[in-house]
Amino acid sequence: MQAFGETYLCCEMRVGLVPGPLHIEPPYTSQEVHDIALYPATDVLATFGSLAGTHLVRKGGTDASDEWCKWAWRWTAQDRYIDIDFTVFETDPVITWGGSNLTTHCTFADLVHLWLQVKTRHPAVWLHTDDTTLYPVVAALVRRAIRGAGPAPSPHERRPRSTGTRRPGTERLSGAR
Repeated sequence: MQAFGETYLCCEMRVGLVPGPLHIEPPYTSQEVHDIALYPATDVLATFGSLAGTHLVRKGGTDASDEWCKWAWRWTAQDRYIDIDFTVFETDPVITWGGSNLTTHCTFADLVHLWLQVKTRHPAVWLHTDDTTLYPVVAALVRRAIRGAGPAPSPHERRPRSTGTRRPGTERLSGAR
């Protein structure tokens, strides 16, 4: 990534990509989820294996849960990457996908693109942040990208009007009109 991208566009984080309900009203914590979409683990394996730019790093098994968790992929483009792991829920009669940790060194656009590829096949997929909040992907990325920024004002809030006074040190230069 070039200097501009490293400084302004780089998305370096660890975030979960997890199944959840089809619709949520953010913010919504994972402890509040009671209706989780159950995607057969073999279907999600096939999805990750077919994502553009992704290659298999480590092959797992499909018998025991510890074998399922050995699966790993890496999405790459130039010097950017997203590492993807795999977990399962031991559900009867079919083992279902439990989510994936993503370790990223990419742009925010790269992460959104990967998420959209997964979401086209498995629509109830959300980003899960380290504070256990589930977000639609765009909200999560904006929150991570603009750390420390307060919430955006609602369209109904009034912004303070200028009083017309200047702070000391901000006077016009002489001769400027």
